[in-house]
Amino acid sequence: MDVERIAVSAVTDSISKTDLLTPSFNTGDKEPVYDGHVSIHRGKTKKKEGLKRVPVQIKGKTDQNINQNIIKHRVDTATLDVYFHNGGVMFFVVLISKNGDKKQIYYSDLQVTKLKRILEAAKNKKTTSLSLKKFPEDNKEKEALFLNLYDDIKKQTSFIDHNLPTLKEISREDKLESIIVSYKYTGNQTPDILRLAVQNELCLYGRSKDNILAPAPTPLKDTLTEIRTGDIEASIAVNGKVYYKSFKRIISKDIDEIIIGNSFFLKINHSCHETHVTIKPTLILKDALIDLPFILDVVECGHFESDGSKFILGGIKQSVTDEWTNRISAGLEYCRRIGRLFEALRLNTDYDLEQMTDNDWTKTRILYETIINGNSTKELTGPLDRIGSLQYLNTKLLLGFNPAEKPGEYFISDLFQDDSIKLHYDDGSERIPVPRFMFMSIQDFQEVRNIDYEEIIKSFSEYSDSPHFFKFATNLLYRMIAAYDRSRNERKDILENARLFASAITSKITDDMGIVLARLNQIQIEKRLRDLNEQEKEELISYVEKPFYQDQDIEYVIRTSSYLLLEDTERVSQYFHMMNKGLQEHFSKNYPVYRFWKE
Repeated sequence: MDVERIAVSAVTDSISKTDLLTPSFNTGDKEPVYDGHVSIHRGKTKKKEGLKRVPVQIKGKTDQNINQNIIKHRVDTATLDVYFHNGGVMFFVVLISKNGDKKQIYYSDLQVTKLKRILEAAKNKKTTSLSLKKFPEDNKEKEALFLNLYDDIKKQTSFIDHNLPTLKEISREDKLESIIVSYKYTGNQTPDILRLAVQNELCLYGRSKDNILAPAPTPLKDTLTEIRTGDIEASIAVNGKVYYKSFKRIISKDIDEIIIGNSFFLKINHSCHETHVTIKPTLILKDALIDLPFILDVVECGHFESDGSKFILGGIKQSVTDEWTNRISAGLEYCRRIGRLFEALRLNTDYDLEQMTDNDWTKTRILYETIINGNSTKELTGPLDRIGSLQYLNTKLLLGFNPAEKPGEYFISDLFQDDSIKLHYDDGSERIPVPRFMFMSIQDFQEVRNIDYEEIIKSFSEYSDSPHFFKFATNLLYRMIAAYDRSRNERKDILENARLFASAITSKITDDMGIVLARLNQIQIEKRLRDLNEQEKEELISYVEKPFYQDQDIEYVIRTSSYLLLEDTERVSQYFHMMNKGLQEHFSKNYPVYRFWKE
């Protein structure tokens, strides 16, 4: 039995089935290290224009077990050295059954970097063992193997006589511009590049800042143990109901893990063709509100869809108990109740329910019964002035407390949604009606999480006809700005809402003096966000150049504030020290523009 001829014939037949490859092999070992080459054509017509060639060596041997996934084959290191110095080779070994009827082709795509690693590992040995994988049955995969080997040979040949630096070494020298992994393929279906990266020996290249493309000494799969993707866009649905618009994926050598939401994990083992589903219900509220109904629907229907493709999960319903299903359903209902409460109080649903204490659960129940269901309670004592704060989930809420008919019971409401609460301010001579947010403190703006700034602005706008409007609104604005300043400029949300409030105040003012003071407040907010423009600077100059103001204290406040915003420290000091001691103390403690004084 002519083993070599049978081997060459088997490889010839396999490659001849492709559209773009043409084999050209010798038989009888007429050449010492090569058996010929495979030509790569641009198109199916296989014209000579643009022809590419990959050298090939074919070995044949008999073996009883011809169905192995990977085989080992001894090769002379001198032969490998020839391949190395000539840029590479596609090396085939064909296992042939004892009677010659059955054949299995194995291959190793030997480019410069792989040959260098093999030769370095062999050191001074005359022979070494070469690992080979099954040659694919798919003709497009065959074409891709030759296309990519040709591409690697072309890129790596010039580095035959050079030591290859690692990407880490290139990075350390600040020469690395980018990292490149390329894969050429034919046909209409895009290959799974991520799976190829961890399974195949895709070559990794570093492009330097002077545009030199250097191969890394090891393939990408030796650098990675797994690849974790970001969000992959794809609809995930059950019976047409879309739950997600993306999923995540973890790829390792033999396993794909698909992560849907934060509770559903689908593990596909390619080596043993098994699929395993793991369900770990998340305790993050916003995720549980989506994950739990998805889980229940998947278990009930036994499948899910992704971009029109159905994934059958056989036996998933039988794998869970009724008790488990009931527990998930009950958990979902409770999450929905908490979600409704959080939505009503404008709380962030990105909250870990595992952090809730027994006291938190008790308050959650009370707040749901009162705010959502409208029932009264005696479990929380109401304040005397009908407005109170409540510590809840490591934060603070401002609530309204309205006495119920039953003694000691209260109806609890969200202060920002309950306009039935009326407050008054006693100035010593009369009780003045004021907006219910009048008494919010700097600390409230820092800590309260159910603030509705639109309601604050609305309530003061409705109060604009009062002669006390500007004073009360400005004082509250100053507390908002001070809360931002105390946050070390981090709470941009407070400042953005202070900006809206300041604009609303200015729009309600009609007297000249009030307009100047209101504009100073708007400009000081802008200065916290950006540099002042020329128009704003000219406006401030016009305020300090005005010949006189009717009220001397207000004049000093306006001039000092304007020069602070213009960063004229000398003039700031001049007008500040014209104030009496009482006004100086009040200005430095209560006017947030004071932060701009650079002494």
